[in-house]
Order: sequence, then C-alpha cells, then structure tokens
Amino acid sequence: MDTPQSFHRRPLPTTCISLSSQRGQDLFQSSMRHNGTKAFFDLISQYHTQTEPAYCGPSTLVMILNALNVDPRKPWKQDAPWRWYSEEMLNCCMDLETIKKTGITFSTFVCLAKCQGLCADGYYASESTLEEFQRAVEKCCSSSSISSSDDGVDGSGSGGDGSGGDGSGSGSGSGGSGSGGEVSTLIWNGGPTTGRKNITNVTTGTTTPQCHECNTSQEQQQPKMYLAVSYDRQVLQQTGRGHFSPIAAYDKVSNHVLILDTARFKYTPHWVPLDLLFRAMQSVDSKTNKSRGFIVLSFEPDEQRIVCSGGGDGGGGGSLSLSSVTVPSIHLPQSILFRSKRSQNPARKQFKEFLNAVAESSETTTVTLSPLTFQQVYNYWTDHGKNIRKVWSILEPAPIPIDREGCDTVQALLSLIRKLLRWNMGDIVMEEDMDDKFVPCSMRTVPITALETIYVIYLSTLERRDASEAVEKCIDGDIICQDGDNVSSSSIYGSENGHNVATNNNVVTSQLLAEADLIKKAIELSTIKVALVELAVSDH
Repeated sequence: MDTPQSFHRRPLPTTCISLSSQRGQDLFQSSMRHNGTKAFFDLISQYHTQTEPAYCGPSTLVMILNALNVDPRKPWKQDAPWRWYSEEMLNCCMDLETIKKTGITFSTFVCLAKCQGLCADGYYASESTLEEFQRAVEKCCSSSSISSSDDGVDGSGSGGDGSGGDGSGSGSGSGGSGSGGEVSTLIWNGGPTTGRKNITNVTTGTTTPQCHECNTSQEQQQPKMYLAVSYDRQVLQQTGRGHFSPIAAYDKVSNHVLILDTARFKYTPHWVPLDLLFRAMQSVDSKTNKSRGFIVLSFEPDEQRIVCSGGGDGGGGGSLSLSSVTVPSIHLPQSILFRSKRSQNPARKQFKEFLNAVAESSETTTVTLSPLTFQQVYNYWTDHGKNIRKVWSILEPAPIPIDREGCDTVQALLSLIRKLLRWNMGDIVMEEDMDDKFVPCSMRTVPITALETIYVIYLSTLERRDASEAVEKCIDGDIICQDGDNVSSSSIYGSENGHNVATNNNVVTSQLLAEADLIKKAIELSTIKVALVELAVSDH
C-alpha cells in the first residue's frame, strides 16, 4: 500500500511577502505609522489555525467572533466552564461533516455569521469595484477612517457564492442572499440582568454610546469591524483554490493588505497587493457560477439599549399615550426574550399607525391604545396568515441566558405563553408553519416562535390591568414549569443533564408583563428621538 504524499509547509510565491521577513516587517511599521493596524492586535490575539483542511471559512469566523468578544452563551467544552468559540460550535446552516469535505460557500459564511448575532454585509467582487473594496479595507483596518457611515461601502451587500477549502478539493454549494446595509445596530433590550447596572446618557440630539470607562477615547467607542475575504489562491500563485481568511492590516503607502492565513500549516501570514487580492476575489467558482468576495463583520452588544419612558402608574402600568413623549432618564426592566435593532423602527412606527387607525375607527374619545383581539394582531403580523416572517421585522429573539436562573425563567415564560396561546387561538386558521423561528439553526438565541412572539405583541396592545388579568386567569396551579409544553433547560443549554427549577409564578407573570411593556414603549417611542443606555458590568 502506497504511503500518501505529505507536505511540510509551502514557500510563499513572489506575489506575497511574509510578515516575518524584513520587507514584511517594514510594511508593518509603515502601516503602524499610517494607522492601518486597527484590526491587527485583536485578530492576532485570536489567531487560529484551521483544524480541518476545508475549515478555512469556519476558522476565519471563529477568529473574528473571538476578536469581537462575542459570547457564544454556552461552554466551549462540556466539562469546562469557559465560553469560547471553536469550529465545532458552528454546526448550523450546513452540517459540519459536509463542511469537512467541501468547505463552505460565501453565502453559507454569511449565514453562519448571522446565526451568531453578527451584522454581516457580503459583497460579490463581480458586483463591486476596486475602490469599494479599498474603502471597506480602510473602514476595517484604518483608525483614521472612522467617521460616518458614508466612509465605507454603501451597504448594498449581498450574500454570494464562492467555495472555500484548503484540502485536495474545492468546496462548493449554492447560496442565497446575504444581508446588506446596516452594519451598526442599536439593541433596545438584551440578555440576562445578572450583575449589571444601568447608566443613562440622555441628550436632545443624536447620541454616542458611552464606554465602560469614562476616559476611553472616541475611537474605542466606535463599533469594531473586521473584514473577511474569500478568494482564489491560484490568482496569488499559491496552491489550492477557494480560501477564506481575515484581513488584519493595511499599508496605504504600498497599497498592501495583511492576510492572516488560517492555514498556518501551509502559509505564514503575508502581505499581498490590494488590487491583486481583488482580482483573486473576482474568480468565478465553476460549480456555482458566482464570484467570491468580501464580508464586513461587526457586532453590537446587548449593552446598548434605548431608554423608554414609563407610563401610567410609574411602574410600567397604565395606558400608553400615543402623543409625543419627552424621554425621561428612568430605567426599564430588561427583556430576556427579545431585542430590536434601530433599523426595525419603521416597522414599529407602522404598527403604531395601525393602532391609531383602529382607535379612530372605533370612535374612541381618548388617545390611549384601543383594545384589540388576538385575531386582529395575528392578521396584521402575518398578513392574514400568509407571511409568518413579518413579525421578525419588529423583534428578534434575545441571546439565551447564561445563568441557570435566567434559563429557567425563559423556560417558564415560554411555557406560560404557550398556555395562553391555547386559550386564545379560537378559530384562527394557520396557513403556514407557525413554529417558524427567527433563525432555526441558531443555538445562541431564545427558541421562541413567531406565533409566540405575536402573542406577546398582542399583550402589549392591552391595558396593563387587562393583560394582567389575562395572564392570571391562565395560571393553573402553583408552578408554571409543570405545564406540559415547557422547554427544558437542557434544550436551551445543549446539556444532557438539564434540570427544571420551579420558578415562582409571580416572577414569571411580572416578567411577561414587563416584556409586553417594553414592546409597548418601543412602539410609542418609534416617532421620537431616544437616548442610549449602557449597561455596565458591576464588579464582583
């Protein structure tokens, strides 16, 4: 039996300059002098060698997720307490065993990034220009490029196709549309409340989130962005074909970019001319007929939220006025079920207009929200049962809680919502699968369905006392977790040894009503300017 051929490293071709060479070090010093290493130090701190020949895509994403300090919300290893990203945690969008054989496409990379909560703007090289690519490089790598959203690419990105792998074959597959536009998002509610304290910054105009340290520079307050590229190695005169890696630095004097090659067993980190890399991204994958391209990746942590006003009784109760509201510097409870982006404000505004129209048609004499039936809310957020995904234009599931207590509260909340749903479905005819989740393959977010989300929105349209009565009538017995539809802790944590802790009915009821209040207040504030809140982690 013949012994398979093996290799120990590959020499870099003349088109590439090793970072460790004298010329490579000179380029790095030049990029330092010209503020082109903004991304370098965070990425080099997380520099990761792909663990499989075709894992260049997942390994690139893992490096960027850890550089962005994204919490995977589950332990890295089953017998260890540390939460940390590794390739085996990206088992969504595409089966890992398949990825080992074929690599991933550009669109699958975008899918994987979105499932972990990243903003991922993908651009086909064939539909972009060299100048647009250069602006994206500067936006992600150069400190001086941080200003307004006009400095970067125009936000019209799309998910493309381009296989990635560094084994004997090239990966392939069909892709879909990626996300475009908004790189920076505003989260108005977040994850668990454990160990956090609210700090408000209320101004009359546009605001910038305050950092955790008062003396942190403006640059450090800006959201971090990293650039991943999918390119054809052969254009760079390297061996192999499709490949993914992150860009860590840019030297504008020589117009070179630094690639932190994830296949460190093959090539060391190296500099390449920016225009040559762009040509390598224009290469078409013969199996998909799509060019490769670049992806701008960023993450908006849940610590930045909108300050919402209290109403009625000062504790979130009472009716909610539809008139203009001055934003006070008071705090709301956190949501553990949902979060919302700034870009979703138009959907909130449209729903507010719908509520006003209903109030006017019923000839109410006040400006308070008119009571609606669940049927009306369901019809609005599903286009009469024909568009189940419409509801995700206003809300998204929150990351799963980290602590066991928070997990148990989520479990009890979902159980209660499902019980309430059974009482309110009536003669509603569902024409689509109402179990459709926001990201079916995500293991990072609360597993709440579209229909369950619509029900919480329905509660938000009721008077506080009516919503409270509806919830109280549904509670049967002392422990909500005893309901047959509960979601076990193990299903959220991915642990085989999950346990159900009896959660106090009053706590769960209060949290569900708070969830509705948060939605109600966000809808009210959809037509006025709001301030930002930062949640600072307390010392303990």
